[in-house]
Order: sequence, then structure tokens, then C-alpha cells
Amino acid sequence: MGEILKALLASRIGQIFLAAILIIAAGSIVSVLVLLWRVVGRGSTLDLWGLTISSTTTPTSQEAKPASSPGKTERNASQQPVYRYQFWDGQECDVWDEAVYMFYQSFPEEQQSFRWNIRSSGIAHPNLLHPWMDKIEFPDPGERAYGPLVAPICYVPSHVYIPVSHLFNGQQPGNREILLLAESEVAFARLILDASSVPGIRLTRVRAFRGGRSGERQAIGSSEPRPGVFMCQGTHMKAGDTLRFVYDTEAR
Repeated sequence: MGEILKALLASRIGQIFLAAILIIAAGSIVSVLVLLWRVVGRGSTLDLWGLTISSTTTPTSQEAKPASSPGKTERNASQQPVYRYQFWDGQECDVWDEAVYMFYQSFPEEQQSFRWNIRSSGIAHPNLLHPWMDKIEFPDPGERAYGPLVAPICYVPSHVYIPVSHLFNGQQPGNREILLLAESEVAFARLILDASSVPGIRLTRVRAFRGGRSGERQAIGSSEPRPGVFMCQGTHMKAGDTLRFVYDTEAR
């Protein structure tokens, strides 16, 4: 082995060959260390052959930042939550305000599955009234059953789907809206917004609109069956059409 090394060092080509091997080996070692750092996780240390690898580097991207707990919604310290809600997985969150968002969709033909998206400036938590589901399913098994954006799915074939979703801590003063989006042709749809269950927030200037794929809006009639509960509806909706409530919120 020693004779081979001497022969390689004696020639220019041999020296270049050995330098290339050393560079490749060093790169491989660095790659392994980086991989171990990512696997072990930030904030951890790993002892590798007497060398301590620390992963306490401050995250620089949004993806690297830890997800916030559903129970840590920012609020004025002087405001006390109305009650505490428990999710399916046992996690809990304090509730300062709440709106129940329900829509009814009737399709001209039986659907083999139904998926809907819910976005909220607070926490969205979906349920399905019809077909009844004890626990909501998600295409991605790792998706949480609550958060600012959830996209549940129902695999039960049906002509009619009635999702009911809770929106927690999103009804702060200012302009708000809530909408139903037709993912495919819908014969009849009804949108209901109930913000009467939790005191402290009142909806004002509630207006209903029907819109299309290009973004236009047409004002439509709505009703208030009881204080804080608003309803509008539409027929013969095409894919991309929407029903929408736009409103302001203010403290009672």
C-alpha cells in the first residue's frame, strides 16, 4: 500500500487523483453530518466518535419554526375566554369568539366523494352533519383536524352533503367574509352563518353575494331567522360559483 502511495505521489496525475479522492471523502463526511443534524432535530446534540454536533442553530425559514399550539391564540391579557374547547385528539383551546359555518349542497348526480376547504384567521374545525361522520377524514393522514386551513374529505357516496364547521377566535373587529365554493355543478346550495352562540361580538352590515369564476359579485337577498343567524341560497350553480357573506364585526 505504501509503495502504491509513493508511486502516485511521484507523478502529477497521481497527485491530482489523490487530491480528488480527499475532496470527495471530505464532502461525504460533511453530507453525513448535515443529514444527522436534520434527523436528530434542532435543539439536540449528537456525539459522533468524540465530535459533538449541535443543532441549536436559529431557524431561518417559516417551515423551520415550530407550529403554535391551538390554545395559544393571541388576545389581550385583560380579556377572559368564554369557554375552553376540546378537539378530537385531546388538544384544547381557549375560545374568545366563535362562528358556526354550515352549508347545504345538493348535486344533480350522486357524488362518489366530497371534499371541502376551510380557511380561517383563527382556528377552523370541520364536522359533517350529512352523511354523518363521527370523525372527519383527510386525504393526507398527517393533516390535523383543526387549524387555519383544513381540507377534509368524505368518501361516502351521496346526492347531498351538509358540512358544519366551527371557526374559533377569528371574528375580530373589521371586515370579514365567509363563502361557499361550488367545486362542481350544484343544483341547490344554502349558506348559513351563526355567530350568536358566544357573547361579545356582533355582526353588522351583513351582505350576501353570488359570484362566478371570473370574480364578479352580484348582491342577493338574505334572511336573519333569529338574531345573529344569517342565511342565503342559490340554485343551478356551476363549478367555481360562490355564495358569500361579507360583514363587519364589533364588540357588543
